[in-house]
Amino acid sequence: MKMKTKISHSLRLTLFGLLIVLPIFQAHADKNMMVNQSTSMVSAAHPLAVKAGMDILEKGGSATDAAIAVQAVLGLVEPQSSGLAGGGFFLHFDATTDELTSWDGRETAPLAVTPDIFANRAGTMEGFVAAMTSPDAVGVPGIPALLETVHQKYGRLSWAELFPPAIKLAENGFNITPRLYDLLSTDPFLQLNASARELYFISNKDVSATSSDRATSKLKAKAIGTSLRNPAYADTLKSLAESGAQSFYTGKIGKEIIADLADLQAQQSLTSEDFAIYHAKQRPNLCRPYRAYKVCSMGPPSSGGVALLQILGVMSHFDMTPNPIGGATFLHLMTEATRLAFADRAKYVGDSDFVEVPVSSLLDESYLRQRSQLIDPEHALQNISPGTFNHFKKATSYLTAPSPEQPSTTHFAIRDKQGNVVSMTSSVEAAFGSRIMSGGMFLNNQLTDFSFLPEVEGKLVANSVAPGKRPR
Repeated sequence: MKMKTKISHSLRLTLFGLLIVLPIFQAHADKNMMVNQSTSMVSAAHPLAVKAGMDILEKGGSATDAAIAVQAVLGLVEPQSSGLAGGGFFLHFDATTDELTSWDGRETAPLAVTPDIFANRAGTMEGFVAAMTSPDAVGVPGIPALLETVHQKYGRLSWAELFPPAIKLAENGFNITPRLYDLLSTDPFLQLNASARELYFISNKDVSATSSDRATSKLKAKAIGTSLRNPAYADTLKSLAESGAQSFYTGKIGKEIIADLADLQAQQSLTSEDFAIYHAKQRPNLCRPYRAYKVCSMGPPSSGGVALLQILGVMSHFDMTPNPIGGATFLHLMTEATRLAFADRAKYVGDSDFVEVPVSSLLDESYLRQRSQLIDPEHALQNISPGTFNHFKKATSYLTAPSPEQPSTTHFAIRDKQGNVVSMTSSVEAAFGSRIMSGGMFLNNQLTDFSFLPEVEGKLVANSVAPGKRPR
């Protein structure tokens, strides 16, 4: 059983590494790739989201305008992966000024949170699942504030013009995809929430009298191709379109979320103050060279950018010419580089507003060369440990404490005709987040992205929970 767990974890790390760096390797291999300068492009997880984004671009909207429309639709048609009640990170490239900016819309912990909120659930999968589906796992959503902030800086169309595609789909319906059906059918927690049960499942009264389903508590998900309407989400979108993000943080939407969580008797529930003080933050860009390229990503509290650049930095010390992408050697090196990056992530990365994160040390060329020398091209490393830095005095006081990872989240990229580019990652954390619905949305469970233990044997855990803190 232990061996299966290790293999599964390594496989997840490999897939993570492939997802974030394969386009870079492919671009390096395809040196003759050309992109027309006047081409508008949208890449997203669902064709309806792509269409919404392209429609906005064709109306003269910017890449940022299109991103807002894409996210609004994704929250409807791919609710397991992201939504307005989640959080995200947003990178924007301005083609005119050649400037890159990074924006943090990660969720925050409530002001009343205590360090041991999940401590009694640490160490077991059962404990994690109980925490994940608890109202205590919900953080202050960041997406509405993030989208409004970037729209004020980079938007071209009016805010209200960006929501009709999603509103129309929510009111008129969209067809359930095989992917959504499979996720609905296999999730054991969704039916515990009355709103989710009513929206996504066939009720017993709709099942024929002779059906055995009437006698069971497990309902069937609505079939593939069923037209699904979400009027509650349409109302949320209308409020957001009419009144902006304030409707979410000090108005009707936020008040409804707070009330719904209070009804579920959350121990450390979100308050109106938690919502009112939330704001998106601009963060320093995180960039380093990879062979002929300069690769930029999101810095802390996101751990993805640090991990991505570490993986590339380690891989740059291997000659990849004889190793085709997807081949055994390539996958082995990728796996080992990713394992090394995640070891550092587990120890050092957290919200840089609360803990010191040694980013420059983690991305230092000599350090990454040293880490690459740990990799045996023929054999997997038996033990992976985080690196150490003599000049980082707090290194000895940080303890490795991984936080559980769930296979969900969405990413999309957009380019407008002017050459401006948006790259956005958005999530509700686990598939369907906390499984708690409010306003037609699944509320995030991002507080379980914090490490469950605030300290071990007197040593600080960088990703421990604290009031107002953002998880990595």
